This record gives sequence, C-alpha cells and structure tokens, in this order.
Amino acid sequence: MNGLKIMITVLLGLFLIFPGQALAVEFSIENTDIDARIQESGDVTVTETHTYEFDGEFNGITRELIAKDGSAITDFQASENGDSLKVEQEGNLYRIYRGGEDEIISVTLSYVIEDGVEVYEDMGEFYWPFFSEENESDYENMTITLTPPSPTQDVLALGYDEAEGTAETASSGVVTFNMGSVSSGENADVRAAWDAEIFAAAGTGGEIRPELISEIDRQAEEAAAFAETRGWIMYIGIALLSLHALMLTIMWIRAVIRGKKLESEADAQLPLNGAPREVMSLMATISYNYHHMFSGNALSTALLDLVRKGKVVQVTEREFRVVSRHGLLDHELILIQWLFDEIGNGEIFTVEELETYASKESNQQAYRKYEADWRAAIKEEVKSHDLMKNVKKQRTLIFAVSSLLIPFLILFPLFELLPGLFFTIFLLGAALTFAFVYYPRTLEGMMVKREWHHIKENPMQDTWTKDEQMRVYLYGLGTQDEKISGPVEKKFAGATPTFSPNTVDIATIMLLSTAISPGFNAANASASSTGASSSVSTGSAGGIGGGGGGSGAF
Repeated sequence: MNGLKIMITVLLGLFLIFPGQALAVEFSIENTDIDARIQESGDVTVTETHTYEFDGEFNGITRELIAKDGSAITDFQASENGDSLKVEQEGNLYRIYRGGEDEIISVTLSYVIEDGVEVYEDMGEFYWPFFSEENESDYENMTITLTPPSPTQDVLALGYDEAEGTAETASSGVVTFNMGSVSSGENADVRAAWDAEIFAAAGTGGEIRPELISEIDRQAEEAAAFAETRGWIMYIGIALLSLHALMLTIMWIRAVIRGKKLESEADAQLPLNGAPREVMSLMATISYNYHHMFSGNALSTALLDLVRKGKVVQVTEREFRVVSRHGLLDHELILIQWLFDEIGNGEIFTVEELETYASKESNQQAYRKYEADWRAAIKEEVKSHDLMKNVKKQRTLIFAVSSLLIPFLILFPLFELLPGLFFTIFLLGAALTFAFVYYPRTLEGMMVKREWHHIKENPMQDTWTKDEQMRVYLYGLGTQDEKISGPVEKKFAGATPTFSPNTVDIATIMLLSTAISPGFNAANASASSTGASSSVSTGSAGGIGGGGGGSGAF
C-alpha cells in the first residue's frame, strides 16, 4: 500500500508540474485545409478540416487561435461527419473532445474572424496568420484558400515565411496557398487584397495597392537573387564535393594497394610456422594488435606474464610474491607497484586482497589511476618501436581540403540544397574517419601483425620452446581468443603443474589463469561500477499584428 501511495503521489506531482507532458500523445497532422470566405462586411468565416493520425489513446485535439489587434474570434464550433463535438475554451486555446485509440480522424472547425478585412480606398485587404512560430506541431500538407465576397480580377496576393511564393490566383479572384509540409515553430502569414468595390464598408486610410505591389516586387527581386546565388552555391559545391570525393578515393585505393603489398612483403620475411618473435613485451604486442583495446583478462594476463619471466612467483593458486624488480619495463613496474605495494604488503599479493580493495569506493579513484597509468605506459612502449608510419602530412592535407566544405554545412540548407548537405556530411564524415583511423604500418609493424595472424591459424607447434608456448597461450588468454588459447589448453589438459618457484610450465600458467581470472574480472567490475514534448501551445502570438496560433492534441 505504501508503494502504491508513493507511486500515485509521484504521478500526481508530475501531472501538476508538467501537465502538457502528462497528457502528451503520439500523433501527426496528415492534412489541413483552411477555407476562409471573405464577407462584404469585412468579417471572415473560416472552415478548417484537420486530419489527425493517432498512435495510442487520445482524448481530442487542440486549436489555438490568437486574433490580430482590432479583430476578434467568435462562434467557434467543431464537428466530425456533421456531428457536433464538445469544445472547451481556455483563453485562446480550444479543446475539442473526441476520444479514441489508434485512429485516423478528420475534424472540422468553424469560426468567424470579426473585422478581419481592412478596407482601404482602393482595395480591401485580408492579412492573417493562421498559425505562428509558437505552433508545436508539424503540418504534413497545408492548404489555405481565400475566397472574395464576389468574383473579381482585381486581386493582389503574397505570402510570408513558409507561405512565400506559394500563392496562386484564379480568374475569379480566389487565392490558394499550397504550402505542403510546414514544420512546427514556423510563421506563415497570408496576405491578399481585392477591389474595394466588392466590400460594403467605405474605404479609409488611403491606398494599399502601392504597398502591395512594392512588396510583391521586392519578393520577386529577392527570389531572383536567391535563385542566382543558389545556382552559384550549387556549382561551387558540386566542384568541391567532386574534388573531395576524388581525393578520398585516391587515398583509399593507395592505402589498400600499399597494405596488400606490405602484407606480401612481411609474409615473405617471416619463417614458415615460426614461433612468435619477442619484438616487444606481450602486453605491448596485444595493445598494438588490438588498437590499444584490452579485454577483461588483461590484468591477470599481465601478472601471469611476470610469472613467466620469473619476476613474480606463485605461492598458492591465488597468492603471489614479487622476487625481482630489476630489468622491468615501465608498465611492469607500475603493475607491481599497483598490485604488490598499493594492494598487497610490498612483497605478497593475493587475489582476495584485490577483490576487497576494488570493492571499497574510497579505493576506486586510485584503482582507476593506476590502471590509466599502466595502460599509458604500455602505449608508450608500443610507440617506441616505430611500428606505424608518420602520416602527418597526409592528415594535414585531408583537414585542409575538408575545411573548404565546412561553410557548405550552412550554405546548402540555407539555399535549400539538401542533397548537397547530405553529401557534404557524408564526405566530411568519411574524411575525418580516414584521417583518424588510417595509421599505416611499417614493415616491422606489419610483420608483428601477420605473425600473430599466422599463429592464430596454427597456434601450437611441437618445435617451439616452453616459453614460446606460454607466450602464445597468454596472448590468447589476454585477447580472449579461443582460436589461440583453446588448442593449447586441449594439448596440455592432462599435464601436471609443477608449482615450483624456479620452474614455470604452461600447465601451471593454465591452472593459475583459471584460478585468478574470475577475481580480477570481479575487481574490474567493482571499480568500473561507479564510475515526447507537449503538444498544447499557450504562448504569445508571433504572427502579423499579434495574431497566430497552432494545433495539437491531448
């Protein structure tokens, strides 16, 4: 009962704090037809048909209508297939109740805009924002039709923002704005004027025709300039995109050819079925071949590699003693300091101590610092062997050519060249990926890679020494590659471990790995363990003269 009360309290709190989010439903407005019929009196009767597609349960739709200064919205009604629907008004917001689930519905709204037309001496003008930037819903297909009181050929029409360039005028004087898809948060004011003689009211305030003609001419000039600039942007953009694509293609082909050639050269220099060379430490080799990514067995593998080298000896299956710190690499010294000095008593280290240490939150920052220093030291060893070529000049060239495309990330969408934007993003992504990922190997680097590739295909040779067999097994353990470690485990499954401080064999290493790996994995897990919008708009108006509105659902 207490749990139920808490849940109800939380839900009520969320409802009170975020009522819009609490009522939000999934929907889309598939089609919107707005038919505005201009009356001789200057009033405008509007009929809107909105087709909604709902996903899930819903209670109804909303329509916000904000009248311009000097006008008013009256007689708002809603219906579906001729049947009236319940309407509640909250200021400028109308809630139309029509519940259901997973449906497509068409709701018809009707209302009157009183004094919607301003009559001048020469023309009567209807200038109106049926929705504004406060609208939070997308209209998939929007059409607005303005019909004059009586047929006339004396008509001027234009639109703004999303409605600009969409006006079509019929011989009867009917103006249609076919806007298609209109995104939320956009303005779209429609403006049309007809001969003043078809209106009953006497014209006042001078003439509007010169202003309208000036606006139409301005839009035409801007559209022409936009089209000319758009053409140049497209021409220059295509040229740069082609140059960029050609450069990347050439670089990629060269990289593939060079890589294949280097592989053949490395294979020719490696002995057939030869044992892995000890070019660098085992952990550095794993780091190099796996792009500095370590598996969960990395720490236990590093410790067992010190056992293989005789720097650490096993006391029991899960207890170890450090016997020498001379001749160790930096990352091996860090590992001993971490396990034996920080966690152990300076000489003895146990897996149980590691698990206890890592489980304490106060130790986890130090644990992660040691781990980061250890990994960084391994990476430094890899760098010291010059196994990768320096491609700084090539990377600089890629960045220089790619920088020429960056302005087009703004210009292409600004000039409605969306295919160009797509290819720009694609090519920039490809270029940056190539620049940061492509690290060509030297011959020695390729030999290190290829010899372990060959060992993976044939991971056990009787001619190899015990130390070489242990290195191969530990490599498979550290990379969690069963194709390498599996055959070794199978071959030595029946062998008896020596457990001698002076003698280490592969059977001992295998037994120790089985004994300590779960504890190391548990410690790693402990250390790493810490480490739909509202559719009802009630905003201020953003359209012409303070008007506007939007649509939604609840």
